[in-house]
Amino acid sequence: SDKDSVLSLVSDGQKRAFNLDDNMEMKRYGGISLSPSGKYLISGYSYFNHNGQTIRESRITEVATGRILRNDAAGIQWMPNSDRYYQVKDKDGKKNLIVTDITTGKEVILAKELPTDQITISPTEDYLIYNIFTEGPKKQEGVYEISHPDDRQPGFRDRYTLGIYYLKTGIAHPLTYGYHSTYLQDISHDGKYILFSVSGDSIMKRPSELRSFYRMDTSTMQSEKLIDNEGFCDRVSFYPGTTDKILAH
Repeated sequence: SDKDSVLSLVSDGQKRAFNLDDNMEMKRYGGISLSPSGKYLISGYSYFNHNGQTIRESRITEVATGRILRNDAAGIQWMPNSDRYYQVKDKDGKKNLIVTDITTGKEVILAKELPTDQITISPTEDYLIYNIFTEGPKKQEGVYEISHPDDRQPGFRDRYTLGIYYLKTGIAHPLTYGYHSTYLQDISHDGKYILFSVSGDSIMKRPSELRSFYRMDTSTMQSEKLIDNEGFCDRVSFYPGTTDKILAH
């Protein structure tokens, strides 16, 4: 019957119809990540609250039992070599990198006053790569200026570059600079090399969005181009356990 076909759920011990609030406020999982030992799982999810705000959170569970160990803020990630997770927390306007031991709950400040919270820790855990955001020049009032067809889109003039932060010394410096945005693709297992992409475009042919891919030696800062102005490759990564073989996606 039509009554039996109505979607329902049990709330506070009572069966009721599934309504619009349930649909809006249900948790939507956006990604999962296993700890290096495979014993624990981070699940990231989001939902809308009654005020119409988007809430993003993370949950850590024990894989073998399904037991929930912690509910935490969004943005937590596993350290590369141990069952510890990290997140960047703001305190007094400063961004600190906090590492938490999943078994003891002990927190340690690994780095202070980071330039941004968009970071990737190297597999060797001795440095991290961070994103540098540069806001593009504003358009002049009364002047209709279009430097590119996509210049009509918000944020087109903004740029992203890469920097490196050494965890032992706290020294940081840029790795890339220039007109085109650069993005981290991967870090080799020994931490010696990184792969990054440089965004480009072409209005004369499709696809109009192009990417070039480079490998950089983190000790000498020398780079070599691997793929030039490719429109059908979105990402590259190191073949596991190697530094001279890459996978193109």
